[in-house]
Amino acid sequence: MNSNPINPRFEFRAFGQNLGCAADVLRTTPQTKARTDVLHTYILSATNQRYDIKMRDDKLDVKVLLREHKGLERWYPYHQFAFPLTSAFLHEFLFAWLEIDLPLLRRCHYTVHQFLQELMIPNPHLRTMEVCKNRHYYTVNDCQVELGLLWIDDRHSTQTVAVEGVDAEAVLQTVALLGLQATANINYIVGLQQLLGKDASPWVPPIRTESLMPAIARQLVFTR
Repeated sequence: MNSNPINPRFEFRAFGQNLGCAADVLRTTPQTKARTDVLHTYILSATNQRYDIKMRDDKLDVKVLLREHKGLERWYPYHQFAFPLTSAFLHEFLFAWLEIDLPLLRRCHYTVHQFLQELMIPNPHLRTMEVCKNRHYYTVNDCQVELGLLWIDDRHSTQTVAVEGVDAEAVLQTVALLGLQATANINYIVGLQQLLGKDASPWVPPIRTESLMPAIARQLVFTR
């Protein structure tokens, strides 16, 4: 499905309000780029921790977790799917990735608004979370380092630090340089699910009637 060869990257990410040690280390490092106030809408299910699925710029952006290695996670940027989304794609892939049963699809194509209002928001097994990101990027040891401030659903705010690169050892060295080697590696899926766990209205766990993992996704995960 993804015709553009992109190398999977090893990633480390931490969340919290006490990440100043990393900012202190990067204080004298020139920024490579900054992106201010970028809005992403994450789509979460209680059972999925393999596919990072979010909406941005009228596209559905999907990353897949390939494996873990020495405390790092190796992610593959699978594809960006432009809206409108076809019902065939939703039937074959998306709800399988979310690991919930397929709802009734009444349309052949879904715009952004129809997708959110008819399929995502009403579904008790799903949550959508709007995350506004203010991010600054640096290059250290040939790795990309991100410092970010997040606003989540206009209710929560937190900081994040991330390191990613194609070389696992370089990522680990950079994490240690930033003083984060004793900090838990938490990706966006887990971090947002943990935040939902503190919410007063948790979602309803789905009752599965069949395995929905499509063969192509299973092959992608286990052959790379």
